[in-house]
Amino acid sequence: MSSSELTSRSLSKKAAMWALLSLAVGSFGIGMTEFVVMGLLPDIGEDLLPSLWATRSEDAIAQAGWLISLYALGVVVGAPTIAGAVAKYPRRRVMIGLALALTVFNALTFLAPTFEWVAASRFLAGLPHGAYFGIGALVAADVLGPGMRAKGVAFVLTGLTVANVVGVPLGTYLGQQVGWRAAFMVVAAIFAAATVLIAFFVPERPGDPSRTLRAELKVFRIGQVWLALGVGAIGFGGFFAVYSYIAPLVTEVAGSPAWVVPIVLVVMGLGMTVGNLVGGHLADVDLKRTLVGGLIGLALVLALLAVTAHWIWALGFFVFATGFVASALSPTDPDASDGRRAGQPVDRSRAQPLRPQHRQQPRRVPRRRRDRGGLGLPRPRVGGSGPRRRRTRAGDGQPLRRAARRARERVTAAPAAAVPVLGRVGGCRSLRPPTARCRR
Repeated sequence: MSSSELTSRSLSKKAAMWALLSLAVGSFGIGMTEFVVMGLLPDIGEDLLPSLWATRSEDAIAQAGWLISLYALGVVVGAPTIAGAVAKYPRRRVMIGLALALTVFNALTFLAPTFEWVAASRFLAGLPHGAYFGIGALVAADVLGPGMRAKGVAFVLTGLTVANVVGVPLGTYLGQQVGWRAAFMVVAAIFAAATVLIAFFVPERPGDPSRTLRAELKVFRIGQVWLALGVGAIGFGGFFAVYSYIAPLVTEVAGSPAWVVPIVLVVMGLGMTVGNLVGGHLADVDLKRTLVGGLIGLALVLALLAVTAHWIWALGFFVFATGFVASALSPTDPDASDGRRAGQPVDRSRAQPLRPQHRQQPRRVPRRRRDRGGLGLPRPRVGGSGPRRRRTRAGDGQPLRRAARRARERVTAAPAAAVPVLGRVGGCRSLRPPTARCRR
């Protein structure tokens, strides 16, 4: 059987779960390498910029923040270019290459002797970030097959959730106790394990030969894409500003010891996890209101955090609220890349999906006692109205069809004498049975 003939049905449930777990290990490593540096900025500034740290520690921390910006720049550059360039190749080989690149670049961060080399390694580590998630989502969706694609992608993305709640705080604590390089050594080991697991458990999947880098980059000709990118960059800028400098907020602004930083990172991760779950539900109800209300709420939460950051308990509360609101703005349905849920129609004229069928209100039918223009029989009850009234959902026509069938049966089974006719009998024109006599 060739790789192109291999389908998700040929995989057992156990093999599919191992494949998803392999991809989830890589997403855990990505979440950890992206956010662990944020809690270690003071340690990095003190180690790599000793002269600046000795004179002005604030400037050393601010300059160390460029490591975060360079990683983000690598994500922006690498996501469309790498994903578009490798889309035509077999996906398993692409995933192995991306995981191996992440291993090498994070190991370079661990071994880099100077700030400039660390900065270059952070930029390189950000390049495979977007391509790993994009192609990994396609592989995960294909592993479980139709009807369970969203579940497969969601399982892979749980690696990010676990990284925010567990990996980043533990990596920060390890970096504080042993040295910041130890955290990146652990990250490199995680990516090495992900590379081995992907090589053994992820099935071979063919690429799409029709997809090229030039075709993928044509999406940037669409104005709405730039609008969406601008809203995301501006809207989430405040969240990443808080997350990037969470360590100085805890130690210098709130005056707490350094061991409190991992705890605050756990609080932030919990807020992001809960917000992602709630935001998915709110987006299904009304996408536009969720986005607008979330951006306004994020602005208010950040303003209150700036005012109350001097108290550690208030800082912890508003850090949780910041993670909650920011994550509530960014949930996506992996099975609905065209803006819909699985099996749900799309209203192309609006920016949100149509309501599901069971939420639409049924059409009300007026009740009438008799059909005076027909046979004179009572009109059948519609939707079970009456003593045994039952609500009829839209699309559920069973009660209506049963009532119509009963009415037809009554008309068919009725004796001829009981059916009124309009005619002239004995010189008297009236509505009566044909056996009745006309009374003058």
